[in-house]
Amino acid sequence: MSDYHFELTPEPLHLKVSDLPSDVAEQIRDAQTQNPEFLKNILVYGITHKAVFETLSRAWRR
Repeated sequence: MSDYHFELTPEPLHLKVSDLPSDVAEQIRDAQTQNPEFLKNILVYGITHKAVFETLSRAWRR
């Protein structure tokens, strides 16, 4: 288990997406309505991995 703790605001996250296929947008809309905690966890996971990848990528270019 990680020692890092993320402080997330209690404010709801509102996503506006215009370039997604309609079926994917519908699935995200359903997830946002039915299980917003799950959607938040997916976003945190994705953003964290993107940051790690970008950091490693910059380090390897040196």
